[in-house]
Parts: sequence; structure tokens; C-alpha cells
Amino acid sequence: MKHTAEVHDGKAVWDDKDKLFKQLDKLEWKKISVDIKAVKDNRSIRQNRFYWGYILWNIHRHMQENWYNLTPDDLHWYFKVVLCSLLTDDEFDEITTAWMDSRKFTRYIENIKDHVLEKFWLQIRELWEQELLQHYDKYLCKK
Repeated sequence: MKHTAEVHDGKAVWDDKDKLFKQLDKLEWKKISVDIKAVKDNRSIRQNRFYWGYILWNIHRHMQENWYNLTPDDLHWYFKVVLCSLLTDDEFDEITTAWMDSRKFTRYIENIKDHVLEKFWLQIRELWEQELLQHYDKYLCKK
């Protein structure tokens, strides 16, 4: 059983208080264990879709038009190696973007856009929300 809450003025405000108390009623007079930790704000699936289906795909397409045969996976690896260190002082055994929360991943994407503008003269323009959703659907259907 996993329950989440927000802490306000030193008190837990439970997301689903009724369900929590029903489960606690079933455990009457039993010993329980409670782990308290902050919930990590993982980046969203929508951010990953935007990154893979729009950012990397458009850079890949631009590179192909200019005689560079780099796949989205190649580009992902390149950006991890070049740009991950800009967002943290930590040493990495393995270079990964998995540790990034939504805020850091947004900064990472902005760093990629700046990098490709500077190095490859490619400006990634923002699309309107509807166009993005259509692009996501097309990309996900191909996987």
C-alpha cells in the first residue's frame, strides 16, 4: 500500500484519505512500517515524447539534409555526453538523463536548442500545441 500526501504546516494532507483509513482499519492492532520521503518530480512522458519525437527527430532530419548520418539515438548520446555536466556538479559512473526532474529536463532541452543553434546553425522553432500532439501521435505509432 502506497499513499502520498503534501505537508502543510507540519501536517500531512493525504491524497486519498478515505482509502488510507479503510486500509488502516484492516490493520487494527497490527504493527506497521511507515517510510517518509519526498516524492521525486520525474519528468513527464509528454516531455520524453517531445524530446524524442520532436527535438531529436528534427535535429536528425536536419543532419541528414546536410550529409550527416546521425540517428536520434546517436544524437541523444552526443547531447548526454556534451550537456549533462552543465546541469550538475556530480560525477557520473554512467552518463544518463534519468536523474533529471521536469525542471532540469526542460533546462537540458533548452541547452540542446542553444547548442544546435550555435554549432549546427539550426533553430528549433516551437510549434503550437495541436501540431505537437499530432507529431507525438505520428512518432508513437511508428515505435
